[in-house]
Amino acid sequence: ALGVIARADLLIREGAIVEVGPTGSLGAVDVEETLDLEGRVILPGFIDTHLHLWNSMFRGIITGYGARAYFPVKRRLAAHVRPEDTAASTALGLAECIGAGITSVVNWHHNLRSPEDADATIDAQVASGARTRLAYGNPDAWDASRPMDLADIARLLREPSRPRFDLGLAVRGPTRAERQV
Repeated sequence: ALGVIARADLLIREGAIVEVGPTGSLGAVDVEETLDLEGRVILPGFIDTHLHLWNSMFRGIITGYGARAYFPVKRRLAAHVRPEDTAASTALGLAECIGAGITSVVNWHHNLRSPEDADATIDAQVASGARTRLAYGNPDAWDASRPMDLADIARLLREPSRPRFDLGLAVRGPTRAERQV
């Protein structure tokens, strides 16, 4: 709504932008720190609406061809990924995002193997400081006749809200689940 402001003041309190306006328009405010960003551009963070953070750790071993292409590698390793691996991979992926200016991420997690996996992922997402949504999915290569873990989703919905975190669903489409599922 503000458009481009060539010279502006930006007021941040407790990590949140609370006011923006042309230089000098914010009036007298009590601030702890002032930064001179003359010649710089301030943009809102970018949003990635479809990222698989659980397999960020695979990036160095996927070549794109043959047995080391994405799907063969993912299918071979997915069942061996532990909650602590998921947490580390999620933290790595989110650190890369933040470094690239992406501050909001939807984590399409299609290898949630247990409630512990979900908790480890959520903890890593919240600790990152980014705004995140966990799109709760099922284990990789899940049998098409089995539904996702609805009891765990219900558990997470009952838990108190967390800062900058939201819960969604990564539902399988008709090619990966039977019609009744």
